[in-house]
Amino acid sequence: MLTVRTDICSTAPNRYEVDFAKLAGRALRNAPDGWHAIVLLGGARHRLWLRELPSSGSLTLDLPLDRDFEVRLQAAHRFWLALEQRAVGPAPLDQSIATRHRHILALRAVDGWLEGNTYRRIAQGLFDRLRIPDRG
Repeated sequence: MLTVRTDICSTAPNRYEVDFAKLAGRALRNAPDGWHAIVLLGGARHRLWLRELPSSGSLTLDLPLDRDFEVRLQAAHRFWLALEQRAVGPAPLDQSIATRHRHILALRAVDGWLEGNTYRRIAQGLFDRLRIPDRG
């Protein structure tokens, strides 16, 4: 989630216009900690947090230097690309299908180990008995 605020003292021209007042009911909501918005832009869903709704002026993003800084930076870059009407690319935390498949196999192997199965039985369960030789 990106923190957005209005930069009043900026001398840069107002190139990016996101009209928060036109967002649908569920896309913009007021909470005790500020406003939460979901902006569909550039084929991606951008989640924003605003202390207050900006009226005019340029948008400024605040990125805290915490353990999630790298992910926030990538999300901010994707938001900027969407505002520039350029391709945003994959989401920062997306995994390839092959990586997702490896994670699924690893979790299934852990489940088999926790149930008391041997490595051979786990391999046979994951990869078919015919692919695992009797001696290995």
